[in-house]
Amino acid sequence: MTRRICRAGLLLILCLMPAAVPAQQAGLTAVGLWDEMARDQPAFEAAYKGKKVSFLGEVASVQRNFAKQLVVKFKAGGVRTIECEFPEIYARPLSKIKPGQRVKVSGHYRSRVVMTLYFERCEV
Repeated sequence: MTRRICRAGLLLILCLMPAAVPAQQAGLTAVGLWDEMARDQPAFEAAYKGKKVSFLGEVASVQRNFAKQLVVKFKAGGVRTIECEFPEIYARPLSKIKPGQRVKVSGHYRSRVVMTLYFERCEV
C-alpha cells in the first residue's frame, strides 16, 4: 500500500492506495525476474515485496515442501530457481503439470534465500 494525501472537504486525510505494479511486470519470465533482482536487489525488493506478480516459467518440478504445501519450482537460469506455494485447491490442476512445461503463474513475492525466490498464494 502506498500513502497519499486525499481531500475530504476542507480536511486533509491520509488515504491508503494500492501500490502501483511495476511497469516491467508485463511479460515477465522466471529468468527475467532473477535478472532484475541480480541487477539491483534493494530496488527489486521495494518493487515486488508482498505484491502479486505474474510470470511465465519452465517447470523444474511439482512437489510438496517440508510443510506439505504444494510447490512448483521453476528454472531461472543456472542454479537459480523460483518456488511458488499453492493452496490445496490447486492439487488436481498441478498434478497435470510436468517438468519442462512452460506455465504462467501469479503469486505474491515473499523473499529470497540464497539462489531461490519464494512466492506464496500462487495461482495458475
